[in-house]
Amino acid sequence: MTFKDRWQRNKARKAARKHRKIDSSEPMCFGFGWYSEEEWTKLIEVVSDRSELDDTYQDWEKNATNALQMLRNQGIEATKVMVKVADLQQWCQKQGRPIDGETRAEYVSHLLSSQDETT
Repeated sequence: MTFKDRWQRNKARKAARKHRKIDSSEPMCFGFGWYSEEEWTKLIEVVSDRSELDDTYQDWEKNATNALQMLRNQGIEATKVMVKVADLQQWCQKQGRPIDGETRAEYVSHLLSSQDETT
């Protein structure tokens, strides 16, 4: 197979992935990081993006509950994933990453997939 053939095949694969539709017969599962008030207090002390978070736990809980309900109303299986900040810190340290929104989301995904593997 020539370079040109491989290039065209890869281009076709990328295009197919880009336009792949989600199978609506299976519910989409979404992990939503959830914090107790105690863990929230710990979280705001260690994050690198504090200005991106709600001012109070009560504001966060209200907004998170609304977001969770909105996802569920759209047919997305949204699951609360309890986060312990000490474990999050340890995971981020192993990854060499800051504790920000992106890594918190990745950590929740990691926890959710770990739960799936044990069931």
